[in-house]
Amino acid sequence: MTVRIGHGQVCLQVPVGTRLGGYAARTGASTGTLDQLEVHAVTISAGNSRFAWLVADLPAVNTDLAEPLAARLAGSLRTRPELIWLSATHTHSGPETGCRPGGGRTPPEWHEQVLTAGDLAAGHALATEAPAELTIHTGLINDVGGQRSGALPRKNVPVTVLAARAHGRICGVVVVLPVHPTVLGADNLLVSADLTGAVRRAVTARLGCWAMVATGAAGDVSTRPHRRNQQPDELARLACLAADQVVALTTPPGRAITLDPAPRGPADLRRSPAAGNFESKWSAPIGPGRHFADPHRRSSMPVSGQTTSRCGSAQPSSTAAPEPTGQPPTAPNPEHPTDTHRPPSAAAPHHTLPLGQPDVPRRSPTPNPGQPPNAARPTQPRQPPQARTTGQPNQPSTAPPDPPPITGARTWSLYLPGRLDEPTPDATALRQQLTEARRTGNAVAVRTAETALQGAELAASARIREPRLVVSAVRLGDLSLVGFGGEPYLALEAALATEVPGPLVLIGYTGGYLGYLPTAAAYRTGAYEVHISPVAEGAAELAVREAVRLLGVSPEGGR
Repeated sequence: MTVRIGHGQVCLQVPVGTRLGGYAARTGASTGTLDQLEVHAVTISAGNSRFAWLVADLPAVNTDLAEPLAARLAGSLRTRPELIWLSATHTHSGPETGCRPGGGRTPPEWHEQVLTAGDLAAGHALATEAPAELTIHTGLINDVGGQRSGALPRKNVPVTVLAARAHGRICGVVVVLPVHPTVLGADNLLVSADLTGAVRRAVTARLGCWAMVATGAAGDVSTRPHRRNQQPDELARLACLAADQVVALTTPPGRAITLDPAPRGPADLRRSPAAGNFESKWSAPIGPGRHFADPHRRSSMPVSGQTTSRCGSAQPSSTAAPEPTGQPPTAPNPEHPTDTHRPPSAAAPHHTLPLGQPDVPRRSPTPNPGQPPNAARPTQPRQPPQARTTGQPNQPSTAPPDPPPITGARTWSLYLPGRLDEPTPDATALRQQLTEARRTGNAVAVRTAETALQGAELAASARIREPRLVVSAVRLGDLSLVGFGGEPYLALEAALATEVPGPLVLIGYTGGYLGYLPTAAAYRTGAYEVHISPVAEGAAELAVREAVRLLGVSPEGGR
């Protein structure tokens, strides 16, 4: 089956005086621009299916931005909303867009600008779709990023590259780099895409093609173990190191991703040595004598490049005309209510509903900031709400029908156990640890102690009611892409890989922003990420279970 791939990009204009997001310790607004922020879009189509992935140089994207963009683009791209992703790179030198535990509302000026930029970038990608082969390349990036917490933090990180190849050459790449783009520090007041943008530019220069760089499972990974300082010259050095290794990974032919709609049976599980760091925990304490029980869910409707010499220009990199890929779907309704999926109380009955049963629209409880404003708390008693899953999770069967080459599903609000009943960390003890770290003169130890104390001081702000996570899943042939609307720990990708056959990539900061998603084992550490996380121990593992469900993986590991 012919695969068509396109790319587009548009710049975001950030005026001087803009409030920057990412660092709680930053004081002052932007004073200028170090490098342009961009919105990139890649479309991949096969048969009657199309997947559109947009990545914006922002600290975070919330559901009040991601959901209307998916609804807006579904018609023009002739695809389903659940096959449209919006991810943030999580730069800490971009405009504040609601990057706080539980998410926040997108400021109106950025809401409209990002929607417009996403619309343009996706349109450019559609207009430049051309036949290409999709290959996947995986490996390790050394001396750039490493885990910043844990008993045995790793000093390198896995990277995944999806390459579009045509006429014997690479015409574009998507790089998933699980490293916090925080080379520039809180004292920086210049707008920058930070590491993600610098790697993107360096890869483009080396390969002579378009590049889109997304941030993977970077919750506990940053450049801290390797960076020499937090200045622009160090940013350039680390980006060149990363780009050289990315290019080296793409030199071999790679593994071809075939999007033929062939039946898939059980396959060998891909396992990673890093999976040993993952601790399964399917229930999490949320109060005295109560535990979070994994609720059953139901699902709803079935599913079925551009490069620019200057940002925002409409110069296509290919003269290929846009080609329709099937009939337009039913027009999406941007006013549909947010789903309501939350832990049942101890006394609530536990209902099982078959997958594929049509969902019943519900009103959500009063939303956290960043949730669509149409939600309202019901006045009548109700049973524990079920998740509104858009798209149809593939149902395991001994004789499944041939699936479409590209499928997707999304849970907009997976309710996770919160921490309202937990005490906040002891800041006094952490201040003493910081004093001791400063005596050693070890810059890494000092920064780790500083952030741990900062997390403890901010922990109360992360104790929110009913934390909710966006979980997205897309299958491109046998390649599985999972997006979490938060900051997943690196080990969660390895945990998913043990459950899902075929290659798998976990991307963070996609479709929404909840906050940090530490593994269960991490809660026994005093790390910043744990202190500031809005979810209780075991919540990340529940997110993994939901992603496996959306991918339609059977307990035996087959689809």
